[in-house]
Amino acid sequence: MTTSTQQVIPDAVQELVVNQNVYSAEFGRGAGGQFNVITKTGTDQIHFGAWLYNLNRMYDAADNQEKAAIALGSATDKRRYDFNRVGGEAGGALLKDKLFLYGAYELNNLGQQATAPTALAPTSAGLQTLNTLAVSQQVKDLLAQFPVAGTQSQLIPVTAQYSAANPNGVTTPIPVGPVQSVAPNFQNQQDYIINGDLNLNQQSVHARYLKSRTRQPSFGASFPQAQFGSSSAADSRRVILNHVWTASSRFVNDFRGTFCALYAIFSAERNCAKLPDAHGRRSPGPHHRPNGNLPQHRVFDEYSLGDSVSFTMGRHTLKWGGQYYWYISPSVFLQNQRGQDGYSTIASMPAGATLNGVSIAGQSFNSVSELINDLVPARPTSPCRGWVWLLFRECQKL
Repeated sequence: MTTSTQQVIPDAVQELVVNQNVYSAEFGRGAGGQFNVITKTGTDQIHFGAWLYNLNRMYDAADNQEKAAIALGSATDKRRYDFNRVGGEAGGALLKDKLFLYGAYELNNLGQQATAPTALAPTSAGLQTLNTLAVSQQVKDLLAQFPVAGTQSQLIPVTAQYSAANPNGVTTPIPVGPVQSVAPNFQNQQDYIINGDLNLNQQSVHARYLKSRTRQPSFGASFPQAQFGSSSAADSRRVILNHVWTASSRFVNDFRGTFCALYAIFSAERNCAKLPDAHGRRSPGPHHRPNGNLPQHRVFDEYSLGDSVSFTMGRHTLKWGGQYYWYISPSVFLQNQRGQDGYSTIASMPAGATLNGVSIAGQSFNSVSELINDLVPARPTSPCRGWVWLLFRECQKL
């Protein structure tokens, strides 16, 4: 495996060949096993097909953990795990005996148990008190993202309002209570394949197009919230063009050009793009914040050209060819790209700092902000190689 993998619809596979060792020189680029997937093609007869594979929690018995949770009353049913794979295919001839077309589509849908963590958050009265203690609009904007507890369970002391006359600040009890957040957990994947084949006497042209599209939600922090939700996307595609010229019963030329691409996007949506990664380093429990590493992305593009020539004379075969590759992979995987604002105590922060790019110098509430925004430069690589493969068959045993 020497490039990004490409999902192939299982029901669209005609043949799978695996070479583990002692394969010919034309496969010398990869040191491991060689996987050759041959997909279906159209025929002179029009044909259709459809399939549905279903896996549902209702088909399975509850395990010991699920039984214990139901007995204690913390759960009412088995954990969700529902998987559906549905698709269809069609193929036929556009020109009899010459031009053929085949296509297939498949949808994979996986739904799993939703995450539902519990954390402590201020009540409406506690949030109102915190807003009176906030020294800037930036702090109030951060407080506005906190969930509000419906009932009070305890008081947590908060020290603020530092000054020269009162260096130790003023401690105020903040009423807090339990809150629960429920986040969906699913994955949707769509796969496509389109095959075209043209046969003209000694010439044949084959075209293949494969695409896979995957989407799933991403909430990042240990306490998911809707306003911090984003999505992760992964798209892969592959285009293959193959021309075979059978000049004679002894001489065959095989030319192949391929393009494959992988796009993995982890976007910062809604409030993720607006807020820094702000958290208290001594704060207990889950953090109410977006994923600190968003946005990130990776792109991988590979272009390949290759040609092989086979010459057969009796029991002997001589085969030679060459390949050229050009690939590029620009990526952005930076930690805390939106900046990180952390504090252990309010009084320990230096003056003149910024919060989310806004100066709050001279105020009693300060935070250290480190903004990192860099792009990992893409370095294209273009290796090429040539090979010769000579096969002698003297007799049936040698």
